[in-house]
Amino acid sequence: MSPLVWIVGDWEHDDFREALAWLDSGTSRALFPTPDAAVKAPPPSNPHAILLVQSRPAQFSRREVERLHAAAPLARLVALTGPWCEGEGRSGHPWPGVTRVPWKSWRSRLAIELGLRQPRTTSESQRIEESVLAATRERRFDGQAHIYTESRLTFDTLEDVLVQLGMRATWRSAGEQPAPPQADVVLLDGWDQVPAVPSRKSILLLHFPRPQDDARAAQLGIAAVLAQPMLLADLAETLARLLPSQSANRGSAA
Repeated sequence: MSPLVWIVGDWEHDDFREALAWLDSGTSRALFPTPDAAVKAPPPSNPHAILLVQSRPAQFSRREVERLHAAAPLARLVALTGPWCEGEGRSGHPWPGVTRVPWKSWRSRLAIELGLRQPRTTSESQRIEESVLAATRERRFDGQAHIYTESRLTFDTLEDVLVQLGMRATWRSAGEQPAPPQADVVLLDGWDQVPAVPSRKSILLLHFPRPQDDARAAQLGIAAVLAQPMLLADLAETLARLLPSQSANRGSAA
């Protein structure tokens, strides 16, 4: 039987369309426009998880979140947050016991967070550590990456992440002549590093990406847009889509 997930909030918003379509294929869903509607008219069985779909800051109050927790105390509480909600995670007043999954990270994190593999009391740092361990344990790649950036620190950081996943990295410049040889994947540190004709295996890295960035990147043929600072799990999931023939489970290679 599919796990039941209460979905509360802006579940019809365009920013969450792909994530909700994914949920449709693997879970039973109960949809509510507000926490009050969910509390007053719960489905017949208790949910495995509650997903708060938040498109704007301060959309849900702490009181509403706690009412949902009281209605289903064993359910995992997860917030899927839109591009305009980044600041709330750094405000110092996040909802206690609620895992925040940014809209750009749903592919790598939502399945884990809704899987009930962790208690509600697990800290954010513990969750991030698990996602890193899962990414390096389950996926391994073999290939060459070009990193286009003007910052040595950014290159060193991205190279370390790629090495953890088995990739090799080379520092490149947007104005480099002659053109560098082909790479298996290309990481672009901001719009100023995007060439006129980007590789179709390019990953654009942006601070606070917006939906219009996704649309512009798609028009240029860029394969993916990831948010900075980047989680290793997000990159691993993206590489698995771009390099399916080179990804391998470590256990199967043993």
